[in-house]
Order: sequence, then structure tokens, then C-alpha cells
Amino acid sequence: MSSTHSDSKSFFDMPKSEVLNNAGVRYLDFKKTLTPSYSRAWIDISVTILFGAVFSVLIASLQSEYPYLFFFTIPVGALLIGYQMATLQLFWHEASHYFLAPSRSWNDILANIFIGSWVGQDIDTYRRIHFDHHRFHGDTNDSEHSYFEPLTAKFIFESLVGIRVLRVLSSRGKHLEESSGRKNESSTMKHVMLAVGVFLNGAIVIGTLVLGYWQFSFTWVLAIGSGFPFFASLRQLLEHRSLEAHNEVNYKQVAHGAVNRMFGDGILASTFGAAGFNRHLLHHWDPSIPYTALPEVEKFLMDSAWASEIGATQTTYFRVFKELYQSP
Repeated sequence: MSSTHSDSKSFFDMPKSEVLNNAGVRYLDFKKTLTPSYSRAWIDISVTILFGAVFSVLIASLQSEYPYLFFFTIPVGALLIGYQMATLQLFWHEASHYFLAPSRSWNDILANIFIGSWVGQDIDTYRRIHFDHHRFHGDTNDSEHSYFEPLTAKFIFESLVGIRVLRVLSSRGKHLEESSGRKNESSTMKHVMLAVGVFLNGAIVIGTLVLGYWQFSFTWVLAIGSGFPFFASLRQLLEHRSLEAHNEVNYKQVAHGAVNRMFGDGILASTFGAAGFNRHLLHHWDPSIPYTALPEVEKFLMDSAWASEIGATQTTYFRVFKELYQSP
């Protein structure tokens, strides 16, 4: 498979203790000057939630005004809301690394209330899964492995109709059981958050239905069950699947290898890859850096001997999609 950019592998071989910029400043010394910007993170989260509310009102209004356009407004509305929900859930990842509040307990409380509640997830449960993604990235037992599958029409179809979300939930449940060594292990908060998610989404669906916005009720169900999982799965695949991966290889049995990319600061990259996912290579290189400081880390490294190595991983989501997509 041809490529206009290279996958990132050798970049991760450099010891952080030996990384210097062109002025001779050590990365580890530079890193000490970086701090999380909690206010910036919560502004971004608030704006994302606000956009979701605006999208919802506009879609519901459009459907009420032009009900005969349901064949257009329902799927488009589901994709827009699903996209916004996928963007919001990227801050869930930031919370898993304790970067949303100075206090770890408040970090988890706020994350569960403002982010996890929308999809019925508990941050502590997700954290256990996500940290194994860092630990086993590229290995056969990676806990987040949408990138194991080729980007085909089948992948897109299964993501859109909800088949993939069922597989992901099943896979994560099995991973938690295997990693804990005890079956059916669960926390009280895990069940509480699931109940909150069911209640919140049920209230939206039933509430809008009672108010006469039946098209929006259906739109919301599709957004949560189809649009959101589709964008989440697609993003992970575009960030981690190698351009040299073979469609016929089962990467649950054969190691895929760790691959990360950089996606820039455009509108798409900053929303589809919000909360630092547009600089996912840097996050995997040093997970202890909050997303609000990743631009500074990129600037530091681009003023070092590794500038060309990092620059070679710069791409766009559209470009990677084009390079990875395979016809059935």
C-alpha cells in the first residue's frame, strides 16, 4: 500500500532523558514547566456541549417545520449529534489521565457528571481499559483495537448499524474479567452510571416524543446507537492502523505494531480529534502531558533533531481514510 507519509515507529525508541532541542534544553527540564489548563479544558467541554444543544434545537425545529423531509433530516441529524457526542467523549480520555481537575476525586466526579452520563460510563472502569491500551498498544491483547480491522464498506456498515458497538462492549467486558482474574467484577459506580445514562437518554427520547417531536426522538436514538459509535471507531482506526497492514491478517493473533499519527489544527482535526487526539503521537509518547500542553511539546520537538521524524507523521484524517480504505 502506497503512502504519502510514514507511520511512527522509530520516534518511540528515543529515551526522553536524552532528548534536547536545538538550544540544548533537555525535554525533561522543559516538561517541568508544563501544567494542565483546567479552565481551557472546561471551556472546550462547555463549548462542545453547547454546540450539541444548538444542533439539537435546530434539528428538532427543522423537523417540525418540514416533517416531509424526514428521510434527510433524521440521518443527517443523527450524524451531526453523533459527531458532537464523539467529540465530547474525547474529553473522557483526558479525564482518564486525571487532567480535568487538580483533585483526582473531583476529576472523576466531574467527568462522570458532564461526560460519562451521556453514554452511561464510569470513568474508573474506562481508565482500567484505557491504560491497558497504552500498555499493550499494537499487541494482540490491546484493549482498544478497532484498528485491527481493515477500513472497508463492511466496517463502515457495521459501525453505522450498531453491530460494532455491541462487539466493543462485549470485548471490554471480557477484557475487564480477564485482567481482574475474577468474572462479573463490577463497581457500584459502574452500575450507577449505566442507570444514569439510561435515564438521561430515555428522558430525552420520551420527553421529545411526548412533546410531539417524534422525528427528533428517532434521531437521538440513531445518534447514540449509530452515529457516535461510527465516528469513535473510525477515528481510532485512522489514528492507529498501519498503512502496511494486511486485510487478511487477524491482528488478534498476529501483533499489528504500535502506530500513531499527527493531524494538525484544522477544524476537522480539532473536532474529530479533539482533546489532543489530533496530536495522538505525542500523547502515546508521553501520556503524562495534558492535551492543553501538547502544542508546546510539538513546538519543542520540532526545534530538535527529531523534527523530520515527527513531520513525516503529519497527515490529515481524509488522507489516511483514502489510503486505508479498501473496496469490498
